[in-house]
Amino acid sequence: MFLTRIGKTSLAIAVLGLPACSADDSQVTIGTTQETVPPATTTTGPTTSPPTTSLPPSPLTTTSSRPMATDGSFERITLGNVSAYLLIRSGEIGIIDTGNPGSEDAIADAITGLGLAWTNVGHIGVTHAHGDHAGSLASVAGLASGATLYAAAPDLRSMNAPRPIQEVSDGSSMFGMTVVATPGHTEGHICFHDANAGILFAGDALNGTDGGVSGANPRFTSDIAEADNTVQKLAQLSYETILFGHGEPVLSLGDQQVAALAASI
Repeated sequence: MFLTRIGKTSLAIAVLGLPACSADDSQVTIGTTQETVPPATTTTGPTTSPPTTSLPPSPLTTTSSRPMATDGSFERITLGNVSAYLLIRSGEIGIIDTGNPGSEDAIADAITGLGLAWTNVGHIGVTHAHGDHAGSLASVAGLASGATLYAAAPDLRSMNAPRPIQEVSDGSSMFGMTVVATPGHTEGHICFHDANAGILFAGDALNGTDGGVSGANPRFTSDIAEADNTVQKLAQLSYETILFGHGEPVLSLGDQQVAALAASI
C-alpha cells in the first residue's frame, strides 16, 4: 500500500487482486457482448482516441496546496484491468463501482484490511452499467445488505441487483458527494464529485494515461460527441485528485489537466 498525504487528508491506495494490464484480464462480459478493455496505462485507439493532455506528472509524493477534508480517506482496489474505490467516513463505507464479476472477495479483503466489515457499507454507487464496473454489483450488494444502491436511470435498467437501485440524476447526493451526469461513454454514465475533499471519481468519463488525462475510450463509447461535451462539463468543476476506472490516479492539479484537455478537443 502506498500512502500519500494531500493537505490534511490521507489518500490510501491499496493494490489488490490480479496484476493490472495482464493480457488474461482483458475480456469483460457486458450483457451478451464481449468487450476487450485496453490496459489501464496505455493510450487507447491508434488514431481515433481523444487527445491526451498532461501537466508535469503527479508522483505519489506530491503535496497539494489545497485544503482537503479531514473526515475520511479513500482506498483504491485494483481489480485486474479496472479499479473500484472505497470512501471511508466515521467508520462508514461508500463503494464506487464493483469491478468485473467475481470481484467481491477482493473488495472484502480491502474492507477487512481497514478493520471494518460488510455491515459498515452504507452506500454503493455505480458509474455505469458496463460489466467491468457493475459486474459484481449483485454479489457486493448481497453481502452489504444494509447499503443503498445508486445509479442513473438510463443505465440502472441494465444492472443486476438484489434490491431496487435508487435513481440519481445531475445534482443528486450520495454519501456527501454530488452526482454529476456525464453521458457519452454510456447514456447514463455518472461521476461522483467530493467538492470538500477535492476529488472526482471519474468512472470511464475520463481515463488516466501516461501520468495525464484522456477522454473516454472511443472503442467502447456510445456517443463520442456527447463524451466530449462531458469533458467540457467536468472542466468547470474544482478538484485536485481524479480517480479513474482505468489508469493511475492524478493526485494534483486534476481540474487544470481536464481544462487543458477540454481546450484541445
